[in-house]
Amino acid sequence: MPFTGARSWPAMLRRIMRHALLLCTVLVLAGCGSGGSEPEADPAPTSAPRELSASQVKAPPPGSSGALVALPDSLQSRTRLAYVDEARLDAADLELSPSRVRDRVLADGFQTSSEAGIVAIGVDSTEPVAAEDADANALAGHQISAVQACLGDPFAETILGPETMGEGVAMGAGLASSPEDPALVELRLCGVPPVRELHALEKRLTRRFGKLGGVVEEREIRELDLIAATVPAHALEPDQVLALLADPSRQ
Repeated sequence: MPFTGARSWPAMLRRIMRHALLLCTVLVLAGCGSGGSEPEADPAPTSAPRELSASQVKAPPPGSSGALVALPDSLQSRTRLAYVDEARLDAADLELSPSRVRDRVLADGFQTSSEAGIVAIGVDSTEPVAAEDADANALAGHQISAVQACLGDPFAETILGPETMGEGVAMGAGLASSPEDPALVELRLCGVPPVRELHALEKRLTRRFGKLGGVVEEREIRELDLIAATVPAHALEPDQVLALLADPSRQ
């Protein structure tokens, strides 16, 4: 480009310097934005996986339920089911010897044992055979299942099912530690009677056990109406406890 005068050269020089300064500024800013090192990724967590709390872990079935639910549904299991946890029975504060309780509860049923305890099925030593209309297991039937749920986790128990008590009826008795005082042994009775006899059974148990410090109440389990009674075992004569354990229908 031709010069237009002596003063044009200094002006042009100033423009060149401004452009150069502007270019350097742009390059510096670009280098700050993209020419730096890559940002560090967030470090992987080093803490151990969080363990589930006790309330979030599903507890296994209690001893008695765990033992009975493993049995096949048979005519014998619908007749009579019995269970004894010898370790807990031996440790219980009872006026009865553990051997007497064990013999009366297990009686002459077909016996099988596991880590959960000893189970007796039926009323003789005949090995059970699954029923033609068998449910998933021995506790799948509504009445027997409801009575077992009502009894909780006894260390000795007997349940008489519909083959003994009649269609739709079941009765159970068991010895268990009191949840309020583990040193206290309770006798628990639970029954699914015929609907028309529900309140009669409640009155009968109240007359017998109410004066001994027992509690009798109506419950609903598995959509069935039950009568449940709980009384301190020491409030009864030892022979009365044995009789009810052997035959819960003798209330």
